Amino acid sequence: GDGSGALAEAVSSMLAEVGQNGATGMRFSVPRVLAWQPDLKLSLLENLPGKDIVGDLLKARLRDKPAPGAALSLEDTIEAAAGLAAALHRSGSTLGPRRSIDDELGRLGATIAAMQPFSPELCAVLGEWHALLSQHARETHALPLCFSHGDFTAGQILFDGTACGLIDFDSVCQAEPALDIAQFITYLTVGGQKSKRTVEETAALFADLTARFMQRYCAAAGYTGNAAQHLEERVT
Repeated sequence: GDGSGALAEAVSSMLAEVGQNGATGMRFSVPRVLAWQPDLKLSLLENLPGKDIVGDLLKARLRDKPAPGAALSLEDTIEAAAGLAAALHRSGSTLGPRRSIDDELGRLGATIAAMQPFSPELCAVLGEWHALLSQHARETHALPLCFSHGDFTAGQILFDGTACGLIDFDSVCQAEPALDIAQFITYLTVGGQKSKRTVEETAALFADLTARFMQRYCAAAGYTGNAAQHLEERVT
């Protein structure tokens, strides 16, 4: 571990309360911390029931195969994920280090510069993308930092019937909500590269899933009007 597990007990306790009595009403569970070994910088967490079913449901949909036996549909799980993100972001917790978009762009720029002597062609392409991201950051409205998961993907959400749980708190931070939202949507969309459907059908599916996520998130997190528009611009 890198020492970030030192926050695990405080984060777990806070999220356990949010998962039962949070402002959004979203119910979810988190694993309890059983032990923390500061010398090893390792934390031991209890096993949380359930499994990641989003990937299996998405794979079945993209390959036109029957969905695996599950109490929830693919759309249900996407909306649950959005509700989870909103619950975290509205928790009001100040746990975790600051992680602004300027911080992210700075680290990314430094990494590209370090790679330059070894792969100049790749770095030229990455540099162009870095410039585009930097321009987008300047041209869109910055959003207030809030408690964020920091590594929010479908694999961190476990479903046990209709109940859901959240795992992996090593990357919690104070960031714009766009960090968690964009990471979830991006990782989800990567699955489309293995689609057996047409390009148009695949694009339509992910457009629908993205719209569902954003609509559910905005409703749960209280984003309306210009605020919702600014969030969507920041994410995309």
